[in-house]
Amino acid sequence: MINVDHRNSIGHHSKEEYEGYSKLLVSSLSKIDFISSIVVCGSLAKNDIVPGWSDIDLILFLESSHRSIDQLDVIKAKIKSASKEYRIGIGLDITYIDEFLTTNKICGRPLMMTYEVKHYGKIEFGLNYFEKIEEIKLVSNSIEIERKPLILAELHSWRRIYTFSKESIPPNKWLFECSKSLLRIMQIETGPNLIRPLNSESVLRKLLKKDFLSKDQKIAFSTAVEIRKNWIDYKNRSFIDSEINLISECLNNYIHERYN
Repeated sequence: MINVDHRNSIGHHSKEEYEGYSKLLVSSLSKIDFISSIVVCGSLAKNDIVPGWSDIDLILFLESSHRSIDQLDVIKAKIKSASKEYRIGIGLDITYIDEFLTTNKICGRPLMMTYEVKHYGKIEFGLNYFEKIEEIKLVSNSIEIERKPLILAELHSWRRIYTFSKESIPPNKWLFECSKSLLRIMQIETGPNLIRPLNSESVLRKLLKKDFLSKDQKIAFSTAVEIRKNWIDYKNRSFIDSEINLISECLNNYIHERYN
């Protein structure tokens, strides 16, 4: 389960501010001697930034020889120091080089995501370790095997939040959580996505060609893409119950309708 609480503090920043903050982070982190490589991925690398929604996704490759909890403290301090002027969340993946080369993936992340990042990620500092992993055709069967469990894991996380935390979450944040869950499923169903453009609308068009989606599911996925695209507007709306209910119903019934 990937914690997305870092998104809660995201403010309204321009694309140029996202790019400036990313460069500042890379410059600061690259001075740490045990960081061997820094990769920018996610919406910034895809040229798909949505102000108020998007965060900055970084992958740090750490030298494997001298592991210490102090290393994580150093990284945390550098990020905190560089973050004073911005209200943009940071999605951070930290992997040791030997772990990456052993598993052929960013540890804890889906294979399909790893190969997507290999395709579009930007190596902003250090070596390109993605060149060392296997060709995608060699792991295509593994990607297919992991697809359904990944969707189930996403739905399990959403149901947990719905059951125990929904009432304590503001409606606009709950709309974000539901939309984000459905968008993740959309990426899982179509991934790995290797053909540009890599934005949500292009992935949606790919998904809508699938035979297994019902009419209501197609509407729910399209709504989630629209919410992401126009997030500032949706975030400030007084009435969003219909969108929440539509997406929640899709999430709750998805596996049953998709695989039965």
